[in-house]
Amino acid sequence: MSETRGQSAVGLLREQIQFAHFALEGTVEDVSAELATTSSPGKVRPIGSYYAHILIAEDIAVNAFLTGQAPLFASAWAERTGFDSPQPGDPGQWLAWSNQAVSDVVSSRDYAKAVYAATEAYLGRINDTDLAQTVDLSAVGFGERTVGWLLSVFVLTNCNWHTGEIACLKGTHGLKGYPF
Repeated sequence: MSETRGQSAVGLLREQIQFAHFALEGTVEDVSAELATTSSPGKVRPIGSYYAHILIAEDIAVNAFLTGQAPLFASAWAERTGFDSPQPGDPGQWLAWSNQAVSDVVSSRDYAKAVYAATEAYLGRINDTDLAQTVDLSAVGFGERTVGWLLSVFVLTNCNWHTGEIACLKGTHGLKGYPF
């Protein structure tokens, strides 16, 4: 078992993902429906699109790729995510979708809690050995990767990257970015 200061790799990953969720939710806490859909100049996308992308990517990573079930947005949470249309499966279409999709951060927060709970439940079922198992991500252009890679990149890193973008966008509107 891999250990960092007496903690398993899964335990460490769990703490990091929990903190990423805390930072994201604190960052979007004061984002109004209007601000969530406000466009910015250049190639920057609206805050709501980034929030939707973070949640959908985690939902797909955990519920589709890791557990083999339908993502929550296509099953228990269909029509209740706060997004007017699902993110396209083709990453090349995301930019066009993100400029026209309506994503209401306020109504998406319950869906976010369900996604986080699914991630937490999954992490509670695995051990460090499971992190080395491979997952076929060819459908999204990443080939064979490990469970650890998928959780580290699609869940943790993706959340952190886009939370930073959301924090910066809030700053351009005169709001505090991160909650700390």
